[in-house]
Amino acid sequence: MVIGNQKRDMVDPTKILKDRAVFERKIDEAAHEIALEEFRTGAVRNGLMGKAVIEAGGNEDKAKAVYLQLLVASIKDDMYIAHRLAQPKGDSEVLTRAICSLFVPGLGQWLQRRNSTAMWHIGLALVSWTLLLGWIVHLWSMFDAAKYERNAHNPSR
Repeated sequence: MVIGNQKRDMVDPTKILKDRAVFERKIDEAAHEIALEEFRTGAVRNGLMGKAVIEAGGNEDKAKAVYLQLLVASIKDDMYIAHRLAQPKGDSEVLTRAICSLFVPGLGQWLQRRNSTAMWHIGLALVSWTLLLGWIVHLWSMFDAAKYERNAHNPSR
């Protein structure tokens, strides 16, 4: 069932803002639920508790409330990081790494945290330039950085 003009709703800024506000409230609710459950189990993130005690001026009751606020913020950060890591690389990210490797072979691979591959590209470029064939390594490095998919080769990164 379609309500209203679906095309108009897709570009209506008030709908976009409303959707964003609803989404943020739902994320906030979920983060509070997770934080409360974690707090009730007795699990404590020592770094957050230390910060809470400092902010509460040593007052234990106030420190618990501050800790919960910090915990909710930390859980939201964890959610955001997980979301960002799950997203595919954008075209601009691929282009940036490819251009980096075109000018400095291995730089794009280093930005992808493929340090051993980066060292190979740098070493091969240095050797190749002594034979005046370094431009081949520059192009190879650029294509390698552009085609590399983090999740396909190493999902833990």
